[in-house]
Amino acid sequence: MQYTKTGLSILATMALTLTGCGGGSSSSSSDGGTPSSAPDTATYTTVDASSTSAWAHMDFSSGSSNATVNDIWQVGFQRYNGMSNSGISATGSGPNADDVSVCVAYKFDGLYDGDGNPVLSEFEKLNLNNTLEAFNSVTKASCASGDYLTDTLSTQIKSDDWMEASTPYPTISYQAETTDNNGWIIQSADGNSYARVKVSDVDITYNGATDHSISPARIKLSSEKWNGTSWDAALDSGWLDFEAGAVYWDLETNTTVTQADQWDLNVQLSGRDFQIRVNGGASGDGNGGVGLVIAGDGYAKDVTDPTATGYSATSQISSYNGDGVSGAFTQVDSNYGFFTYNGTDHKMYPHFTVYLVKDGTDDATAKYYKLQAISYYGETGTGDSGNVYIRYEEVLE
Repeated sequence: MQYTKTGLSILATMALTLTGCGGGSSSSSSDGGTPSSAPDTATYTTVDASSTSAWAHMDFSSGSSNATVNDIWQVGFQRYNGMSNSGISATGSGPNADDVSVCVAYKFDGLYDGDGNPVLSEFEKLNLNNTLEAFNSVTKASCASGDYLTDTLSTQIKSDDWMEASTPYPTISYQAETTDNNGWIIQSADGNSYARVKVSDVDITYNGATDHSISPARIKLSSEKWNGTSWDAALDSGWLDFEAGAVYWDLETNTTVTQADQWDLNVQLSGRDFQIRVNGGASGDGNGGVGLVIAGDGYAKDVTDPTATGYSATSQISSYNGDGVSGAFTQVDSNYGFFTYNGTDHKMYPHFTVYLVKDGTDDATAKYYKLQAISYYGETGTGDSGNVYIRYEEVLE
């Protein structure tokens, strides 16, 4: 559903509708019902971003949230994540394909403490009504030219979690990290198998004293496959040598495969970064992903059932996530894109950040749109998760 509101009475009704909903909008604070003094000329729509493998593409110029990767689009939505039609995410057609960039134009203060943890009482003060003024305040002048970002790859598995330097510069050798961070619950590319995986051995050297090459470059994986009731005994992958190029690994057979096969993890060099990618999200067209563990202390070792997913009291993994993108939509402290997860009531709360989307590289001809996510649970705030309710508006000055 998509529409433009022009009456404050309609807006006030909407604000009350969203009060206390799963998305966290609330008018319980003293200023919760204070509307903006400016009329609401924004357009509102719900984007079906409920898929865990496919992105919903939004074209602000036509108002369509059903654009395909081959159409004109500016912003993509998948669950709570966002991406822009730029950099690693770029697809589509039209004069400005791959020319989109985004900046954070307005961010509410006090939502996260010094450690980056959400302050729930501050989130509860915000709602559709009392965040309209911030939305209306955003103009082209809200962002300098250097503030705009394009998308780069952000892997779910970070190299700092599985490797550490064992010798100092200039000739740096690396070894496997021994902390609990070195371990992940991996969902296979077909979405039907699971394994608990860690890097068990590392043989990587940066030759800074000579030719600045990286040689050797290989790792071993240890994997425990899920058999439906428990974890199987750990298996060794053997050396996965990625010095000459990416190597692909299949968790079901514990063997190396080709890129054309249904691989689950690939290991490769990207510049001087050592990457382990999953076959899902930005790195592949499969349904693979890394489990976001909410059991115990949040480590793979705490998971006794990788199929216990969701946000209930018995869930062990909230969701499986493919590799994502880093850009403007990852600049807020939240690890949940447009939203923040509250582990107490297992709900997603919007942080109401306002983004400025620039469609085109020429300042004179580019179109600008401002965007704000309002609810993770649709227009009423009580619907199914992954239905992202947004407001947006073209910015003319």
